[in-house]
Amino acid sequence: MKKALLIFVSVLVISLTVPRAAYAADVEYAVISDACILYADEAKTERIVTLPASYFVAVTKECDDAYAVEFTDLKGFVDKERVSRVDYTPMYKFPAVAKTVVSNDSNTVTLRSSPSHVEQNTVGKRRDGEEVTYYGPITGSSQIPALGNTWYYVKTDDGKFGYVYSLYAEPYEFPQNDLSPLVVPSSAPPKSHISLEGEGKYVLIASLCIPVLLLFFLLLKDSRKNKSE
Repeated sequence: MKKALLIFVSVLVISLTVPRAAYAADVEYAVISDACILYADEAKTERIVTLPASYFVAVTKECDDAYAVEFTDLKGFVDKERVSRVDYTPMYKFPAVAKTVVSNDSNTVTLRSSPSHVEQNTVGKRRDGEEVTYYGPITGSSQIPALGNTWYYVKTDDGKFGYVYSLYAEPYEFPQNDLSPLVVPSSAPPKSHISLEGEGKYVLIASLCIPVLLLFFLLLKDSRKNKSE
């Protein structure tokens, strides 16, 4: 019986040593400073949009002089000098979904894949008065020199991303964000840091069942042995 218990304890310890892949790393955040641009590439050559200051990006990878980040439903890279990493989970990470309306005196508005009117980059035409999701501004070509070179990065209801010239939409003013950390009520049970995805959960279930089955087998074996004696 002592031998059976010893085997049971040994197997249980081994089975509970879950591979590190089954544990989810804590997400790290960085607060956005002024003039922080989200780039499509690590080399920071292809600009996407200027991110709103005082909000956060989720840092997914650290590169030489940039961070790979996520911001709402966008992914890209930011200059390390334009964000400041924090050691807490923010209460308010990203801004609420912002909306703006495209308008062109009853004419359609051109949605482009880059902030330029001189390239063959038309994504589609949007109807006058259509509401789109607004992410922020970026500089590009001056379609009308007197109006400047500002474009807005937007997403349509059917999921198309693109740019509209500033003449055809109003910018959204993001409010100043609250930088306070997320406070977990003391009465709440501690949050588990184990995240089981895919095959990980089945591995853990199987590893927990093995010791029980082994102990049952050994006890049954000892019982039969005692009866035969």
